[in-house]
Amino acid sequence: MEIQSVENLTKLIKVAREGDLLAFEQLMGLFERRVYGYVFRHVTNREDAEDITQDVFVKVFKKLKTYDGTRSFSTWIFTVATNTVYDFLRARRGKTDLLILDDPEGRFETKDPRETYEYIGNKVDVEAALEKIKPTYRTVLLLFYRDELSCEEISQVLNVPVGTIKTHLARGRAALKEVL
Repeated sequence: MEIQSVENLTKLIKVAREGDLLAFEQLMGLFERRVYGYVFRHVTNREDAEDITQDVFVKVFKKLKTYDGTRSFSTWIFTVATNTVYDFLRARRGKTDLLILDDPEGRFETKDPRETYEYIGNKVDVEAALEKIKPTYRTVLLLFYRDELSCEEISQVLNVPVGTIKTHLARGRAALKEVL
């Protein structure tokens, strides 16, 4: 489902804030895939990503009345997602999981098996490299490249100055390049 304008999104948010479950479901439909992809990049496990994404939307539903509209809704929702992911990672600290390759977007389905193997190899390399860099750099890289947020939006999500975001982005790129 796609909202065609900021005005329509604003109206949908207003209706959802008033308790309309159908409007909230529409909001979820607009952001669920992006939030799931963002969460999945941090936890690399489908079941955990699904659980965390569900937790994000439960929190969004409960806190929707506190959304003030001074920043974009996507920035606000990614702030909730980031905090939920960090809570999960803090709780999991010290526990190890086996990395299971997942394909939430169905990219393995291709006619040429060489493309599939190349994609899997690249994905595993990048995922492994992301796991080896500082979590703050990983978060900034994922928000910038995967979720296509601007440095200003990332600054709002993480509550960090824009200059720091740009520094983390540059250092994250360098760290990723070094690992790869």
